[in-house]
Amino acid sequence: MWRIVVHVLRRWNSYHKDSLSQLYAICLLLMDQQGDKIQASIMNKSLFKQFEKEPVEGQCYFIANLEVIPNRKDYKATNHKFKLLFNSVTYVKGEVAKIPLPVFNFFPIRDINSNNAIVFVISIDPLEEYYSGAEKKTKLRLMLGDERHTTNIIIMITGLQ
Repeated sequence: MWRIVVHVLRRWNSYHKDSLSQLYAICLLLMDQQGDKIQASIMNKSLFKQFEKEPVEGQCYFIANLEVIPNRKDYKATNHKFKLLFNSVTYVKGEVAKIPLPVFNFFPIRDINSNNAIVFVISIDPLEEYYSGAEKKTKLRLMLGDERHTTNIIIMITGLQ
């Protein structure tokens, strides 16, 4: 059973792609004292209420009894080969120890497909609507760049009214 002391860098909700009102997972980006980052998820619907208020983004916690699973999803918050999964015996306690502010890892934009990257939005085109079969979809085209490179990114957006 794993025990860790971490700083919660980010917390977000992930919703089902077919029903944007249905919660799929509570996701966390955690950082330890060495600056290593790992993603954690609460995916069991019966646990959503239990972890509704904590852990809180920006706070430090002692967390125990986590499952460690391979990080094989397409959309990863880190390049860590593992991710953490909360379960019914996961214990969360506010920690008095403070972990320093986040450590950032910068990548050239040419590596954006294989790494998480911090880039700047250079331009945003208007939303475009199109049909895929009978389904109406929306896409947004962004120009992203760092100090050396730029690239076009297309973001598919669903559920817009």
